[in-house]
Order: sequence, then C-alpha cells, then structure tokens
Amino acid sequence: MMGWGALTLAGLMVVTGQSADHLNQRAQRVPINIEPGQVRNIREMILYVSPDKGKTWQQHSVIQPDKDGFIYHAPSDGEYWLKVAVINQQGKQDPENPYQGQPDRIMVIDTMKPIIKLGTPQKQGDEVLVTWEIQEEHPDPSSLKLEYQTATSAGWVSVPIKPGPTGQARFRPGAGSVSLRMTFSDMAKNTSMAMADLGGALAPASFAQGGSSSNDQGVAPPFEPPLPTHGTSNVAGHVTPPPTMPTQGPSLRTTPPPIDSTPPVGVRPPSERVRTQPPGQAAPPIDTNHRPVASTETPPPSVPTTGSTYSSRKPLPSVQYANNRELTLEYELAKVGPSGIGSVELWWTADDGKVWERAPSPDMKDTVKGGRYTRNVELQEGDGVYGFAIVVKSRAGIGKPAPRSGDVPEMRVELDTTPPIAELYAPRADPNHRDSIMLHWVAKDKNLSPTPISLEWSERVDGPWQPIATDIANTGQYSWQIPSGIPVSVYFRLRVRDLAGNESAPVTNQPQLVDLTEPEGRLVNVTVTPRR
Repeated sequence: MMGWGALTLAGLMVVTGQSADHLNQRAQRVPINIEPGQVRNIREMILYVSPDKGKTWQQHSVIQPDKDGFIYHAPSDGEYWLKVAVINQQGKQDPENPYQGQPDRIMVIDTMKPIIKLGTPQKQGDEVLVTWEIQEEHPDPSSLKLEYQTATSAGWVSVPIKPGPTGQARFRPGAGSVSLRMTFSDMAKNTSMAMADLGGALAPASFAQGGSSSNDQGVAPPFEPPLPTHGTSNVAGHVTPPPTMPTQGPSLRTTPPPIDSTPPVGVRPPSERVRTQPPGQAAPPIDTNHRPVASTETPPPSVPTTGSTYSSRKPLPSVQYANNRELTLEYELAKVGPSGIGSVELWWTADDGKVWERAPSPDMKDTVKGGRYTRNVELQEGDGVYGFAIVVKSRAGIGKPAPRSGDVPEMRVELDTTPPIAELYAPRADPNHRDSIMLHWVAKDKNLSPTPISLEWSERVDGPWQPIATDIANTGQYSWQIPSGIPVSVYFRLRVRDLAGNESAPVTNQPQLVDLTEPEGRLVNVTVTPRR
C-alpha cells in the first residue's frame, strides 16, 4: 500500500484545527504534489467533497497521476471539506473511506462583500461624531479603516478607532465641510466602502461599495475524466467492456380606510412541488466489497451598543431542487391591518442576492389553497440557483422596501434539468466471493444524493425488473451473490437519480452471462496399459 508520504496536496492543511482557506472565487484549483518516484505506482486519484463538514461525502472527479491538480467549482458560498484518495496499480485505495480521518483541505468560499452601515456624521461642538455597524460572517477586523477629508486637508486623514462590528468615533477635523469614508474587508479579501458627509449621506451607506474582489481570473474548466469507449448506445447510457477493475475499487472517501401603520409580514413556506434535500446525515460505513453496512433597514442608533463579535449576515437558506422551470410558490400573510393588502411583489435573484429583479407579474391573480396563497412563476432559461423574496405592502402603502444588493433571499431553488451521466459495464466474476459477480459503473452529477444508485436485472430488455440493490452509495462497484434459479444470461439496468428527480437508466445491450464459474479439473491417477 502506498502511504500518504508519497502524495501531498500542495499547501493544504491536513487537520481541521488549523485555519481554513477563505476564498472569493467559486472555481478553485486544487494542486497535487507527487514524488517523481511514486508516479508509476499510481493508477488514478479521486477527489471527494463534503459540503456539510464531513457528514456526507461525494466523489467529485478523477484524474491520472500525470495531472498536477483538480479543478473544483463550488455550487454556492459555504464551507467545503476536500479529501483525496489514491488508487495504486493493484487497485487498492488509500484511504479506503472518506469518513475516516481528517480532511486534506477546508475551503470557505465567500463571494459576498461586507455590508457597512455608516451613520450620518453629527456636529457636537468642535467635534464630529460618527457611528457604524458592519455585517459580515467572516470579518477581518484589522482591515477596518475610517478616514475623513476637509476642503483644506491635503488628502484623506485616518481616524484612530477600535475595530468592532459596531462602534463610534469622535474627532476634531477643524472648520469647513467634512467627508468621511469607511472601508472594510473580509477574510476572503472582499472589500466594501461606505461614504458620508456632515450634511448627510453621499451614497447609500448600507451598500455603497468600493474596492473589489479579484474574481476575474481565468480558470480552466473542471476536469472531466474520460469515460470508457462506448459500445452500442441506448437512450440513457452505454455498456462497454470494462477496464481492468480492482478487486477492491474506489469506495466513498475520499384601500384606504384610516391610516394603517401596521406593515403586513409575509411568511413563505416551501412549495410542495419542489424537492427538498433531506437533512445531512453521516453515511453508514462501507466494507471493502461496497455493500451497505447496518449501521432579513433600520437606521443605526445614534450611539450603538458595543459588541464583541461582528453581526453576521443572515445565512443563505438551504437549496431546494426542481427539474421543471414552472414552479408554484406558496406564501402566508400575517399582521394584516385595517387597510388590508395592497400588493404582493415577487423578486428574484440569480446570484444569491447580488442583483435583484422584480419577477414578471403573473397572468392570473394569486390563488388561495388551504389558507396559503400560491403564485406561479416560470424560471429563465438555463439551469442555476434562483433566490426569491416577496414584498408585501398594505393599501395605505406601508411595507418593507424591495430587496437590495446584499440582501439574502428567503428561499432558494436550484433548477437542474440535466440527467446524471451513467455508464454500466459488463459484469465480472468476483474473485473474493463464491457464486458472486462484480457490477461496475460510472455515475456523475453535481447534485447526486448520498445514495443515488439502484441496480436491477431482468430476463427481457423491457423488463419486468428485479432489484439487486436499491438506494446505495455511488461507490462504482457492487458485489452481487447470484440467487438460485436465475437464468444463465440476464439484462442489467443501472438507475442513477439526482436530488432534482432527474434519472438516467442505462440497460445492457445484450443479455450478460451470469454463470461465470470457471470449471476446474485435475489428474488423479495413471494406469499402465499391459503389452499384448
């Protein structure tokens, strides 16, 4: 077995106790360093990714040892754990299971700029008082800078301040007009700027942004491992002779009445037509043969209270999945005052709140079902993650403002209309288990569930289909003990289903021989023939 001393992830942390890498690009290159003398011992390397801090792991990509790294594109902001497994020339994977040990790298993807709310400066005698509030989940306190400029100053003058999520500062700028600016960065080097002057805000202080995050670097597309040479194709997949497979192959590791001052509040439950990813749970252990083992603007106060930690933005809601552009969104209304409801606007975003647009008005009014209101919406062309929010106003015109850049959506739906890639290989005898065959496959999709695989057999190509294994992990192989009474040759079907409900189901083009027993014989005796 080749040890980890022969391969390292360049510059990557190897224990979770160290600081994670904070990055402002979703496309990341994961470099690999291999000692030159060990390249010949490696057949391939597998990158496993966990979006839930190790509760579940999914195989992302495979590369050959002549490659110097993986390309990983995070689907959204968040924390991702990475682990690499090595397959040696004998088919042994190291480590065998991604659920064991520590991740090789932890990446925190953060593409959102901090939110700075800079209060209007106030003149108090010969001093100026200014307050601020900062919202950021991954702050870099040392980056906080407050500066002022007057008509007589040569440039921007720094104001000594104590970094914190909220605070105030007093300074004596002298006579004349005063302009202020505050800059702040997060750990991923996303930078925001807010400006104000003594007579009032020069720009929307909450979202006036300056600086930039370097998100314009060219990144190569993700590596796609070559699939086996196709044989005769069918609708959903292909069957080809398999490559030489390891005995123990890759396992998962790696109106208006009186004025109504009560703004109505909309409460949005999830739509029943959208599939929701089940809660993340730690996957069961897997044995060497890959059989499952039981097992939301308020102005800042004139003098804000002192805080010890930065107030975080609202976290992004979990993604729900859909494979149809037509959705039905449900919402509820509460705190409706005497004037009633004047309008309900639907807003959407395709970049987790950076840019918001009002969704087109529906052709029909919202309908009521079971006390909930429903509104139909048709997503734009192209798969992707869509965020939604509603703006409710009373007939008296009272209600919250439309979402602005940086506001977090209340609901997110990923449109995924692409079926998984699925390849099924011809079976081989399992050398480790009597009367068993090993089924091999390749299944790839960005939204695979932890257990997306089902295997079936049938006497006829059109079924009916009998289960071999249902809802198992995407390990790439499964050892099947052949039941008694089964025909000598059968068809096999691989079913791969993603979280949006897309399914691929390749079927073998020809019946496959399942009697793979190799007859044996031996000499037991010799008899001399008498001479005549």
